[in-house]
Amino acid sequence: MGKKSLIGGVLVLLSLALFAQRGASPLDDLTWLNEIPASKRSRAEVHRLIDLSKQHINKPGENKADLDKAWELASQAKRLSHYLHYEAGYQETLQAMCMTQVERGNSRAAWQLIEQAQDSTKVEMLLAMQGYYFFGGQLTKSLDSSIICLEKASMIAKSQGYAPLEFNVRSFLAARYIMARNLSEFTEHNSRSFQLQKSVSQKALLDHYVRTAQSFYQVGMYKDALDYALSGLRLSEENTHLKADFGAGSLYNLLGIIYYREKQYDKAVEVHKRAWEIFKAGGDTQRTWLVCESLVIDYVRMVEPAKALQIIERTEKEIGFANVRDEVDYLRILGNYYQRTGQVTLTGQTNDRLVDLVEKNGIVDQHIYNLIGNFYIQSKEFIKARHYLVKAMELPQTPPQFRASIHRTLYTLDSTTGNYLSAIQHLRKGQQLDDSMKSLDKEKQIQDLLVQYESEKKDRDLRLKEQSFTLLARQSELRQKDLDQARLELAYETQAKQQQLQLASMEAKAKDRSILLHRNSLQQAKTTRNLTIAGAVLLLIILLLVVNSYRLKKAASLELNKKNSKLESLVNEKELLLREVHHRVKNNLQMVVSLLELQADDLSSDALVAIQASQNRIYATSLLHQKLYQDDTISSVNMRSYLPELVGYLKQAFNLRNEIEFVTDIDNVDLDVSQAVPIGLIVNETITNSIKYAFRGSYEHARISVSLKIYENETAVLDIVDNGIGLPDCNESRTTGLGLTLVKGLAGDIDGEPSIESVNGTKISIRFKAMSPLSAINNQLKRSNFNHTATQFS
Repeated sequence: MGKKSLIGGVLVLLSLALFAQRGASPLDDLTWLNEIPASKRSRAEVHRLIDLSKQHINKPGENKADLDKAWELASQAKRLSHYLHYEAGYQETLQAMCMTQVERGNSRAAWQLIEQAQDSTKVEMLLAMQGYYFFGGQLTKSLDSSIICLEKASMIAKSQGYAPLEFNVRSFLAARYIMARNLSEFTEHNSRSFQLQKSVSQKALLDHYVRTAQSFYQVGMYKDALDYALSGLRLSEENTHLKADFGAGSLYNLLGIIYYREKQYDKAVEVHKRAWEIFKAGGDTQRTWLVCESLVIDYVRMVEPAKALQIIERTEKEIGFANVRDEVDYLRILGNYYQRTGQVTLTGQTNDRLVDLVEKNGIVDQHIYNLIGNFYIQSKEFIKARHYLVKAMELPQTPPQFRASIHRTLYTLDSTTGNYLSAIQHLRKGQQLDDSMKSLDKEKQIQDLLVQYESEKKDRDLRLKEQSFTLLARQSELRQKDLDQARLELAYETQAKQQQLQLASMEAKAKDRSILLHRNSLQQAKTTRNLTIAGAVLLLIILLLVVNSYRLKKAASLELNKKNSKLESLVNEKELLLREVHHRVKNNLQMVVSLLELQADDLSSDALVAIQASQNRIYATSLLHQKLYQDDTISSVNMRSYLPELVGYLKQAFNLRNEIEFVTDIDNVDLDVSQAVPIGLIVNETITNSIKYAFRGSYEHARISVSLKIYENETAVLDIVDNGIGLPDCNESRTTGLGLTLVKGLAGDIDGEPSIESVNGTKISIRFKAMSPLSAINNQLKRSNFNHTATQFS
């Protein structure tokens, strides 16, 4: 079919991608839909019908049967969307139906469908319509109609506040007004686009630069084209994610063409290579071939035809032909190469192949038309030559300098055929185009812009070098670390290899034993062959023994089950006994606390304080034993349950209501009794000291925080923090109070690392390795074994 606009192309690609994901089926086969009951059809079926419709729309040519089928599928999708109350699907079906009418050439029906759409969908449909009008084909080519579509779309987008969509429409409008040479309207829409740039991505802004630069180049305004191209390249080079964007590749290609016009061929090759790499890496074969042609022209102008042919062969090898258009581009580039190097443009067979591909696939390209026209001039087929040269000249996208070249070719053609009046007209038109493009001021501005771009590029390169020096220094440090790491790895590898050698030796011995066993088995096999009857008798005996063994094993299994049951009952009995022990220990400790309370009635204040401290310590231990016999586990204590209850007891013991705020943040962790007891005593001592000494006098917002956190590798951190007056001297080595001395001793019992800070209060932190109950038992066993061994040696 005819050329599609950019929006139309995006819709096509999206529909094909969605169809591939949902599973393709033959386009005309709707068995899958009929097999789904109407009541069970969902939005997935709507999208599948739309995908099938778009595939029919985008088939080559304007086949009526394909378009009728596309309309039928879109209509079914529309009815199903209406039945499901699926508004998004309904809007998408309107788009498909609109494109079908456009492909039929029925613009009035297409406009009616546009009017039925919602505002956001209407803008997208208008964007697609303007492309059909701009490129021509199914609809009459009309730049004015394209602009009208975009003006309507911009009004809708602006009124509804669709900033990103309005930016895209304004960008297309600015480009179309450049083609119409209406620079005042271009300035208005371009300014509005830049006002909206904060609402769009950097990628959308780069596409705007590309669209504007290419439009200026097509109308021969090279200075403006270069200005926008350089702005777009600065944007891409400042954003890492845009450096390999296709937009950057297009701008590099355009910059190379401008370098070529300024006869700076080596720089043209440099930027064209960057464009070629971008398109090749992104898998865009068509644009890779386009840049390949630019490189061929550069190399030919530099009188390096071997490099020109080399880039053609490399592109064919690494990119190949993804579609018909790629093959056409390859033939066109090869023909231009032969023409520019003074060889025959094309063979008759190659030219026929090119004409066949162009005509059958509806390919529109001024360069291809020019190449075919030149071939027909050489082969004296002047009528065909004129046909293709005129087609190339009349295309709207043909740049002015290329039109001037075609006019000169037609001048030669008419002179050869004796049509001198037409020849003179073509000569004058060619000269007029050349004169319109030759402006000393513009050439100077282009040179200034190129110099500015090169200067900025050198500054960026200098900054990159400075960064690379810093990076090299860092890499040197990392390499030294890697070298140290490699040495350690080498030592480990050496040790591992030694172990492997030992294992290999053991495996060799095992193989020797297996060989010996194999020999014995062979000998036994020989004996077995000679004693078949005896073997049968032995087999019968073995079967009897197996039956007897099974009976014995069954009896042994029953006996083992009885023993297991007995052991289980013993374990339960011991667990009950251990719970009773903890309960009695707790009761005894409570009795001691009660006795101390009775004794405290007759003591002085200092002794009373000591008794109360002892009561608190005993209660901390008593509470722990209470948790042990109350919980399911008798060898570990849940700290989230234990510590808050201990803190609450201390608050009651000192008769504190709301004078001090207590905050607890305890992870859900079970600790062994050997660690839980010291932890409880540490919390008791630290909170007691804070209550007694940290908030002397009237103290507002007093707060004591207790937290226990578990980190990686089972590392636990106990923090007790108050916001009181702090310690008079925060040096750990000089703290001699009984409480702090006891805290350090208890921390040592759990192999903890205590630290004391006195900044805006007092913070005592203890870092230790949390042990599960089993690991604690293993440690005790290891210590007892060590003591036993030491006793034996002594």
